Amino acid sequence: EELMDYYGPSKRVGILKVHLFRPWSTQHFLAQLPSTVRRIAVLDRCKEHGVGEPLYTDVRATLQPHSGVRIIGGRYGLASKDFTTGMAHAIFLNLAASKPKHPFTVGIVDDVTNLSLEYTEMSTVPEGTVQCMLFGFGSDGTVGANKNAIKLISKETNLYTQGHFAYDALKAGGVTCSHL
Repeated sequence: EELMDYYGPSKRVGILKVHLFRPWSTQHFLAQLPSTVRRIAVLDRCKEHGVGEPLYTDVRATLQPHSGVRIIGGRYGLASKDFTTGMAHAIFLNLAASKPKHPFTVGIVDDVTNLSLEYTEMSTVPEGTVQCMLFGFGSDGTVGANKNAIKLISKETNLYTQGHFAYDALKAGGVTCSHL
């Protein structure tokens, strides 16, 4: 979505998020898909051998009667990599190519199958935005303090706030990372 805002309305690209994968609803999927769609890149977080990843095979089966739509599939988020706007941009570039890479992997250098898309990091953050990354240990109060800071900033100023918190598997003493 961030990349869509960065591109602006002149670039004819979009995103359709599938929130409920099973049971698959062909009716709901087709109702949300614009009739002008000509190319689709289906992203999945798992790696399946054979016909393709589960979401890709469902989308492909759903759109089989619609012969004018080209569908490619790929994987992201392997090795616990975060999905960035630079990766999304690389996928759109691949999709726009005359011979897009299918299947593909984005986010890691896959030197075994050579299916990786090259990407560069992009900064789509508006000028003047302040970003912080704070580290702590589980049970030290850092996450709670950061959540309170977000609430205070959003309530007491005219600034927009957002937080994302990553925890270690350990409860007490594990590493925490707060993105504000």
